[in-house]
Amino acid sequence: MLVEHGVALREALLALGGTDATDEERHLRARFLEHLARLLYRDADRTVSVCDFNTGWERRLGLTPDRVRVVPNGIDPSRYPDLSARVGAVPTVGWIGRIDPFKGLETLITAFRPVVRRLPHARLRLFGPTPRSNEVYLRALVRHVRAAGLTRHVTFEGQPASVQAALEVCDVVALPSVSEGLPYAALEAMMSGRAVVANDVGGVGEALGTAGRLIPPHDPEAFGHALLDLLLDPVTRTELGRAARARALEHFTSDLMLERYLAVFDELLTRRTT
Repeated sequence: MLVEHGVALREALLALGGTDATDEERHLRARFLEHLARLLYRDADRTVSVCDFNTGWERRLGLTPDRVRVVPNGIDPSRYPDLSARVGAVPTVGWIGRIDPFKGLETLITAFRPVVRRLPHARLRLFGPTPRSNEVYLRALVRHVRAAGLTRHVTFEGQPASVQAALEVCDVVALPSVSEGLPYAALEAMMSGRAVVANDVGGVGEALGTAGRLIPPHDPEAFGHALLDLLLDPVTRTELGRAARARALEHFTSDLMLERYLAVFDELLTRRTT
């Protein structure tokens, strides 16, 4: 059984665009990676995806629908208290993850400029570690914050004591990623009853449904306006947070994830003994 949390081939191809390789080298690497993915899919009895979005890539690479199962990620509700009615003293947008180019943080920083123009005391708090390989990207983000005149408003917080602690200080959670599977950051925010503004990539839309704000990728203006609308409208923000928590409880608990994986295991064992 092969489990894909993201689409490894898609992210590898995106990463090739950021290298200094020649066009010929990129083409050769892309072809190699595609053939490798095809081999892995061919040899797996079942491929499990965390979202329907992934299965489109898998089908294009040779998998037939009968060999693919979708098992969404799940989390333990008991670890995430309902924060939907909790309002901070300072309008705050939060982001939680690892500092990585795929997370689209430059878009989020740009999007925060119209927020600050309307709400001069608003803050953007970025929680998460920076892998050594991404330290250059972090320095570029710091320069971007300075160039945008947001030094007093945007802070890089590093690894939080816990995800729950980070969510407690956020009024709205932002997910500006350019590539995702079914991100735990979205599910954790939803389970906590926090309103989410996210780029509509990968399985993010499958997670949020109508219980959040989905923005086309690479549109910082639209992203910024969505953040501002929710910061200015606590009633809608609370309603979205409650809807998000209800959706997470219905579809994305750890118990449901376990049941679905056990069903795939049973299916494979039955196939092996018949």
